[in-house]
Amino acid sequence: MSKKYKVIEIIDEKNIIIDYGKNNGAKIDDEIRIIKDGEPVIDHEQNIKLGNLYLIKETLNVKTVYENFSICNKTISSFQPIFSSASDLGKTIYSKKNLNVDESEITNRVISTNEKIKVGDIVIVK
Repeated sequence: MSKKYKVIEIIDEKNIIIDYGKNNGAKIDDEIRIIKDGEPVIDHEQNIKLGNLYLIKETLNVKTVYENFSICNKTISSFQPIFSSASDLGKTIYSKKNLNVDESEITNRVISTNEKIKVGDIVIVK
């Protein structure tokens, strides 16, 4: 896992400050994740703990970079047709395809959370 940073201030509902800045290599539009420690991942065949599966509270982007910190927020883009509302020019749709897995081995592990972002939360740079 990459170096961990943290949330140091919540400015408002749309902007936070993290302790990741120019001196750490921060650049505008870097993707960051606010995470929470999750449950351990175990290789049951070798009985080895491989680490923890972190729960992602939010994925954000760096918008303003200072020497020792950055302001981050979440920007959502939407498709705007060029010619008319019926135009699909340039639109890409992604969907997940089911894998051929043994259904008896599905764990249904929770890998995301709806917990609120708090000062002191762990931040990783993707």
